[in-house]
Amino acid sequence: MRYLLPLLFLFLLGCAASKKAEDVNPAPGWVKNRPVVEGHYIGIGSARKVGMKHEYVAEARRNALQDMASQISSRVSATSVLHTIEDAYGVSESFSERIEIESDSYLEGFEPVGYYESADQFWVYYRISQEEYTRNENRRKEEALQSALSKYRSASREAESHRPLEAIAFCLQGMEDLKGFLAEDLEVQTEQGSMDVGRDLLALMDEVASGLSLSAMTGQVEVKRGSSLPDPIAFRITYKAQPVSGVPVNLEYSGGYLKSSMKRTDKKGRVTVQPGRITSGKSLERMEAVIDHESIGAGAVSDLFIRSILKNIPSDKAYSNIDILSPVIALQVSSEGEMPGYDTKVLELCRRKAEQYHLTLSGSRQTPDYALHISYRLRQGETAGSLTAAYLTSELQLTDQHNHAIARAEIREVKGVGRTTPEAKEKAFQTFFTRLTRRSLDQLLNKHF
Repeated sequence: MRYLLPLLFLFLLGCAASKKAEDVNPAPGWVKNRPVVEGHYIGIGSARKVGMKHEYVAEARRNALQDMASQISSRVSATSVLHTIEDAYGVSESFSERIEIESDSYLEGFEPVGYYESADQFWVYYRISQEEYTRNENRRKEEALQSALSKYRSASREAESHRPLEAIAFCLQGMEDLKGFLAEDLEVQTEQGSMDVGRDLLALMDEVASGLSLSAMTGQVEVKRGSSLPDPIAFRITYKAQPVSGVPVNLEYSGGYLKSSMKRTDKKGRVTVQPGRITSGKSLERMEAVIDHESIGAGAVSDLFIRSILKNIPSDKAYSNIDILSPVIALQVSSEGEMPGYDTKVLELCRRKAEQYHLTLSGSRQTPDYALHISYRLRQGETAGSLTAAYLTSELQLTDQHNHAIARAEIREVKGVGRTTPEAKEKAFQTFFTRLTRRSLDQLLNKHF
């Protein structure tokens, strides 16, 4: 009990101090009870006083603007371009998310009514007349419509001039101009009559993006496992039968990773890709190319919602098959001295490893693509008491059909100890064979296959 009394005293003292501070700086009525102001939208926001002053003041201001914006009713018109985007392209953005993004620019003209700060909280109060908001809204919408119309005309000219990337960029920029009004009807009057600029921008972008055609110039290739393709695989992009440069293309190889999975078309509308040495154990792999709408959108506008519209338009794709043939390998095992059964055992191990790496053993009528040479020799070592030692040294070499060395490894001075020389040699061989099985052969073959 004697420990609780001091704590209770401190708590009451703190409450008294807080009460005293509130008496000196009482909170205004709008902090405790939200006011209703006829003909106005109001916004009240607060933030904890954490960090630098400008940070929590900015946060309170954002919250007040968000509060104000949430009072403004919004109804998505069934004929609006936003309805089409959500229905046909599967892209949606809630009204509250749009307000959060646009509140700073769309609520210009607000009046600061007051602010209040306590020991740990900062409050702000803003308002704007509904009449002024409507007037500003109409002006902003008209400016957005005219800007979007200009972008639409530029996009049409670029499309007619066979510059699809520039046309798509203008379409996206026009949609970005209209971002705050996509839920409304967007008709404008032109010399040719009325048009819904939002719908026409969307339709033109879809038409141009869908008009980009991707084809494989390399239909199907054959390659032996362990080798590289004789020539890179090539794809080509055209728009209205004309090549298009600068188009980003995503590349994917089913047999492994590529050094660069995104490339842009050259002046002839081509991209080429070399997957490197083919090591897949399958008989068929595929190189696929897809037009990268996401990168096109990122290069045109910053708004993620607008970019996602283009991203959800299906991209043209193409692929090239890679038929993988099993290379033929010859096995050669040689040793010095009389070691019955040893060469056969090593040769059988090499056969198993060749099968594991999808290699075909050479026959009498086949010209080998590769040859695996394993040579080894045993020598007697020192003798100590009743024990004697033996040492085995081996060389492993993989050569191509021209007998050029591709890979090489050595196993040096493997030691065996026994009571007799044959026993010591047997133990040295077993140690060598274990190392050959578990590590050396795999290291040699894995570098190439």
